Amino acid sequence: MLTLALLYSLAASTPQTLVTVSRRSGVSAPKAMDLARQLAAQLEGVPQTLPLGDSTACKGKRLCLMTEARKLGATVLVTVEITKVLEDGSLRIEALSLDDDGKRLEQVLVEGPFEGLLEKATPRVRKELATAIRATLGLVVVEVPLVEAPPPVLPVATPVSEAPALTAPVPSSALSGGRIAGLSIAGGGAAALLVAGALGVSAATQAANSRALCPRDLGPCGDPVALRDYTNAVRAQNASVALSVVGGAALAVGALVFFIDPGAKVSGASAVVVPVQGGAMGQLSVVW
Repeated sequence: MLTLALLYSLAASTPQTLVTVSRRSGVSAPKAMDLARQLAAQLEGVPQTLPLGDSTACKGKRLCLMTEARKLGATVLVTVEITKVLEDGSLRIEALSLDDDGKRLEQVLVEGPFEGLLEKATPRVRKELATAIRATLGLVVVEVPLVEAPPPVLPVATPVSEAPALTAPVPSSALSGGRIAGLSIAGGGAAALLVAGALGVSAATQAANSRALCPRDLGPCGDPVALRDYTNAVRAQNASVALSVVGGAALAVGALVFFIDPGAKVSGASAVVVPVQGGAMGQLSVVW
C-alpha cells in the first residue's frame, strides 16, 4: 500500500494542545510517558505541535498544571493520571480549556488490569475526548469519502455441450479507479479554493470597515470595533492564503493521478481540509 500525502499548516497561529503526565503512582516515568504518548496519538484531528510534557512536580494541582501549560502557549491541556497497584490500575484522562480558566471539556476514566487500560480507554479517547477538543478549538473536518474501483466483470464459462447464448455486452465503466480517485482529490481542492475565495472577500470587507472607522493618516485609534475588524481581517486573510495553497496542491495531485491513471489498482482516495484559527491544515492521500 502506497500513500501520497501533502500537509500544510500555519503553526504560528494554530491552537496548541499540550498532553502531559500530571500524576503517576506505582509506574516508572518512562512507562508513564510512553503510555501518554500512545494516548496522544489517538487524538484524531487535533493538531499537536507541543512536546509531550511531564508535570508530575505539580502533584496534580490544577492551578500549577495550567500555569505551566500557559507558559508553553497551550490552548487546551490534556492531563494523564496513571495509578498501578499490583496487577491492577486506573487511568484518568482530562481535557481542560485554558481559555475558560480550566473548564473540563471531557474526561475518560478506566479501571481494571493495568496491561489492558490503554486498549480500554482508546475508543473513548478517539471519539469523545478528541471530539470535545476539536469543538473547543473550532476545528471542522471536511472529508471526501473513499472511492473504490468497481470489481472486474468475470467471464462466464459456457458448457461445451451447449450452444453459446446470445447476450448483450456489458458496458464497462467510462472511468477507471485511478481516474475516479484523481477526480475525488481534485474536487476536494476545488472546494478548498472556493472557501479561500470567500475568506478573501471577508478579509477585504472587514479591512475596509476598520479603515473607515480608523483612517491610518489620522494617527493611533482606540476604537474597539475597528481593532476587532482588523484582527478578523488578518485571520481571514491568513486562512485564505493557507486554503489556496492546499486547494492548489490538491488540484495538482488530482490532475497527476487522473492523467497517470494507475487503473483498478487504486483502492481509494481521500482529501481532508481542516480550517484552523488563522490558517488551515490539509491532507491528501491516494492508496494502492
